[in-house]
Amino acid sequence: MWAISDSYKTSLTKMIDAPKNMMTTNEFHLEQYLLRIEKSLNL
Repeated sequence: MWAISDSYKTSLTKMIDAPKNMMTTNEFHLEQYLLRIEKSLNL
């Protein structure tokens, strides 16, 4: 579980650090998907 958590946090951090105007629609949807995973792990 924690390995998955670290993996998604790394990806999420990279997307947040990227310039917002460079974020594509697909990356935005991936970010939302990863946020849902985070909420699931926190339950």
